Amino acid sequence: MEQGAAGMGTGGASHGGRWTSGGAPMAVHGGRVYEYARESGRRVEDIVDFSANINPLGPPASVREAILRAMDGIRHYPDPEQQLVRQVLAETFGLPGPEWVFCGNGAAEVLDLFLGALRPRRVFILEPAFSEYEAAARRRGAPVVRLPLPDAGVWPRAGAAAAALPEPAPGDLVILNHPHNPTGRLWTRAALAKVVVPMAEAGVFVLADESFMDFRWDERDRTLLPLALAHERVAVIRSATKMYSIPGLRFGFGVANPAWVWRIQRDRDGWSVNHLAQAAAAAAYRDEAFREETWRWLQEEQAFVARTWGRVPGVHLHAPGANFFLLRLEAPADVEDLLAVWAAEGMYVRRCDSFRGLDGRHLRVAIRRPEENRRLWQGFVRWMGGRRL
Repeated sequence: MEQGAAGMGTGGASHGGRWTSGGAPMAVHGGRVYEYARESGRRVEDIVDFSANINPLGPPASVREAILRAMDGIRHYPDPEQQLVRQVLAETFGLPGPEWVFCGNGAAEVLDLFLGALRPRRVFILEPAFSEYEAAARRRGAPVVRLPLPDAGVWPRAGAAAAALPEPAPGDLVILNHPHNPTGRLWTRAALAKVVVPMAEAGVFVLADESFMDFRWDERDRTLLPLALAHERVAVIRSATKMYSIPGLRFGFGVANPAWVWRIQRDRDGWSVNHLAQAAAAAAYRDEAFREETWRWLQEEQAFVARTWGRVPGVHLHAPGANFFLLRLEAPADVEDLLAVWAAEGMYVRRCDSFRGLDGRHLRVAIRRPEENRRLWQGFVRWMGGRRL
C-alpha cells in the first residue's frame, strides 16, 4: 500500500495543505503527476515520477490485452462475487480455494473492509507507517496505539523503555507492513512467526500488509500467507497496483479464514471492484513471465542503488527491500535546494517529513527504468558538485 507522506512541488512544499481540522495529516499519497504537471507547466507524460512505487515495466502486455477483451463487458454490472479472479488468486498462491480470498478497490479498501468486519478494540501501528492505517482505524472508531519500528527485530521489546510500551491484548489488531514502506526493511517468515503466532494464539488479530511482496523473488520464504492459512486471527493484504502498474484501475485482495471472508462479503458493496479491474488482475496474476522479468530488472537496479547512493558521504541509504529506497541527508538545509533542482528537470521524489519518526532529511525514491535512475543520480551528482553534505 502507498505510504502517506508530504507533498512536494517545485518549491518543495511540505504538506500541500492536506490536513484535517484536528491538525492530523490526512492519508496523502505520492504519484500526484497531475499536480506536478500543473505546478511545473509540463505535460503529464514528461513528468518522471519517483514519488510513487509503480513498476516501470508495466502494465504487462497480458493485462492490456485482457482489458481490451473485457471492454464489451462494461455494459453489465461487475461480478459482485469476483469469482474468476478469486479462483485465479487461489491457484496462484496455493490457497485451499477462493473462499479464502476477497477483493477490493485497491489495498486501501481491503484494509477498510477488514477493519469493518473485525471492529478491533485498539489498532497497533509500527511507525513510520502508511497514513491510511490510522485514518481507517479512526473511521471505524478504533483507538490507535503507535509504537516505534525497532532498529532490530520485529517488535519493540528490547531496552529500558520497553516496559512502558503497551502490549496488544485480546480483541486488538496489530498491523505489520512487510516489506516495510518507507524503510524497505525485510524479515524472514520465521522471524515474523515468533511474534505473530503467540499474538494470534493469545487472541490478537494480526494483519500483514504485503503490498510490495510481489517484488520479492524470495517471497515464498517471507510471505505470511502460510500463517494466515494456519491461524484464524492472521490475515494478509496484497495489491496489484504497484507490481502490475494499474493504480488507475485499483485492485487489491485479502486472504483470511473463510469465516472472516464470508462476513466481509456479506456486509460490503459488491460492485466496488469494477469489471476491467477484475479482468486485469486475473491476467496479471497468471503472468509468471512478467514477474520473472520484474525480478531480474529490480535486482540489477538495486545493485546500482547500492554502488551509487550507498557510497555517498553524508547520505545514509536504507537498503532497498522492494522497488524503492529511503535516503537520509545529514544536512537538512540542502534538501530544499536538491528537490528544486530535480523538479526543474521534471523529476519528483517523496519527502517523508509527514511520517512520524522521520523528518525533512528523509527522501523516499522509487526505482524506475535504468536510464531514469541514472538521470536522477546524475542530477544529484551535478547538484552536489564540490559541496559537502
